[in-house]
Amino acid sequence: MKKEMRKKGLIINALMGCAMSFTLSLVGTCLSGHFTLPTWLLSFAISLIISLIIGFCLPIKNIGDWFCGLFKTSPQSFKGTLLSAIPSDIIYTPIITIVMETFMLNMAAKHAPVGAVPPLIRVLPKSLAVCLVVGYAAIIIFQPLFIKFVIKKPK
Repeated sequence: MKKEMRKKGLIINALMGCAMSFTLSLVGTCLSGHFTLPTWLLSFAISLIISLIIGFCLPIKNIGDWFCGLFKTSPQSFKGTLLSAIPSDIIYTPIITIVMETFMLNMAAKHAPVGAVPPLIRVLPKSLAVCLVVGYAAIIIFQPLFIKFVIKKPK
C-alpha cells in the first residue's frame, strides 16, 4: 500500500511539474513582450526539467502537510489547500523564474546590441512577483484536480 501511494505521489508531482512549467513558462514568455512559439517551447522544456527535478527530490506533500500542521489545519480542507500551496509556490516559482529569466536574458543578449538587454536585477522583481501570484493560483487550481484524478476513491 505504501509503495502504491509513493507511486501515486510521484505521478501527482509529475503532473504538477507539467502544469507549473506550462503556466510559468507561458506567463514568463508573455511578460517578455516577445512571445514566439519556439521561445515558449524551449522555456517550457527547461522549466519542465527543473520542475521534475524539484518534484522528485523534495517531499513537497510532506512539506505542505507540515505547513498545514503549523496552523492546525487538515491538508484535505479548503484552508489546507490554500496553506499547502504556499511552501510549494515558494519552492518552485523562484527557482524556475530565476533560471528562466537568466536564460532568456542571455539569449536576448546574443541577438541585441550591447547594453540593450536590461540586467537581471531590474527585470526579476516584477517577473517574480507576477509568477508567485500566478504560480500560487495554478497550484490551488491544479493540485486538487490531479489528486482527485490520481487517487480515485473506491466505489
